[in-house]
Amino acid sequence: MRRWLVVSLVLFSLIGGFGTVGAEDDAFPAMPLDELGLPEIVVSTDGATMTAPTALEAGRYFLQVDNDSPAASVAVELYRAPEGAAAADLIPGFQDAAGLDQPPPDFYEMLIAGGVSTEAGGRGEAVIDLPAGSWIVAAYVYGNGADGLLTQAIEVSGDIGDPDDPDADIDLNFEDFAFDLDERVPAGDQVWELENDGEQPHFVSIYSYGGELTEAAVNAALFDAYGTAPQPVDPEAIPIDLGELVEVGGSGTMSAGTEAWLQLDLPVGTYLALCQVVDRESGLPHAALGQLVIFTVE
Repeated sequence: MRRWLVVSLVLFSLIGGFGTVGAEDDAFPAMPLDELGLPEIVVSTDGATMTAPTALEAGRYFLQVDNDSPAASVAVELYRAPEGAAAADLIPGFQDAAGLDQPPPDFYEMLIAGGVSTEAGGRGEAVIDLPAGSWIVAAYVYGNGADGLLTQAIEVSGDIGDPDDPDADIDLNFEDFAFDLDERVPAGDQVWELENDGEQPHFVSIYSYGGELTEAAVNAALFDAYGTAPQPVDPEAIPIDLGELVEVGGSGTMSAGTEAWLQLDLPVGTYLALCQVVDRESGLPHAALGQLVIFTVE
């Protein structure tokens, strides 16, 4: 997956941390994102090649990611080049950083609009904002032995205006380092509103697990992987097997102060959500600092 986000840990994750996940009963069910009438960005990839627009007007967009790979997962994110720079000129640096398992150059300073991850053969749907600028579409390919980065420049011009926010069923706020989310979420097709209220970039990955998911077991697994964990380790806790986590959905990375919307259809069950962005100061993934949550879909 996005290897530079996970340091030495190889896993496929969910949204979370030991935090809360919130459901808005008065908004459920919100209108599906593909029925909002927004202009569309379609990104298609087979894991080796990618097609995406090269020029757009500034605005709020419905992003559809079609993953035609038979085996690999894909996470699509959008990065705006710093003022005065051209996205096409930054792409070699993105490729070099991915090869070294590091964030792209200027990762903590760039505007990152979000995106969506999707499993092999799947479709991801999100709503993102693209103000004017020179943007990079980055498609991280991962899983089942795949490991790569596909990139393309998009030039965005015009005024984004003040678009209306879509209704949402679930609110998920990113903090440094936690998720603001309730512990129970309704099953079925949902619109999740994501807001980054922290000072660092964040994203959410959501995972299912074949065994029991408990805070103590996840905490112990993070300690084994990184030598640190959000909570003191219970000596009697049996760590979960991080390699057995199965990713079922997630967002792209989002800069501080941004918002996006994600379409998710989660069956009944218990899930782990976490953020794997690397902390600027410690070099640890945000999950190891507490940005994870276990929640139940019912």
